[in-house]
Amino acid sequence: AYPNDTDMLKLGAKYYMSTGRYDQARDCAYQLVQTARNEESYVIYTDVIAQTVAERGLSADLAEDGEVKSLLAQSEALQKQANEIQVITESDEERRDELQNLAQDLQEQAAQVEINRAINYLIAKKPLLGDDTGLLDLQIAKLYLAVDDRDTAREYIHQVVCSSGSIR
Repeated sequence: AYPNDTDMLKLGAKYYMSTGRYDQARDCAYQLVQTARNEESYVIYTDVIAQTVAERGLSADLAEDGEVKSLLAQSEALQKQANEIQVITESDEERRDELQNLAQDLQEQAAQVEINRAINYLIAKKPLLGDDTGLLDLQIAKLYLAVDDRDTAREYIHQVVCSSGSIR
């Protein structure tokens, strides 16, 4: 009875997250989504993903992902170019710094791939007529904040505030 008990799965995900056992937390959250396909389950699942990325960064499994590999390869190439620049003038130093910043941005994008996928997952799960609970929009806003996209997060929060009269 426990494997399909939503309360136990929620508790399991929370327990495993608090003890740093992220893979088990993700398994519980995934099983919760399979058992109870509702807004609360989707929020818990994507929250586990976001927390795992925040705590662990780029996982070994994700490093094998094609999109992540591509971003990391581009970052390494830019870093290599930056290291090869001999700084003689101020413009050389500026060019090197620019390449290093671009490389860092690509590394951050690679680390955020899972969160961006979680955002897309929630957007795909939103009903056509909108989120009448406000849970999905708030979670999407939270995930956008996790990837430092404050403007988009603000838009989702604004949607929730504007529809607060119709939220069930």
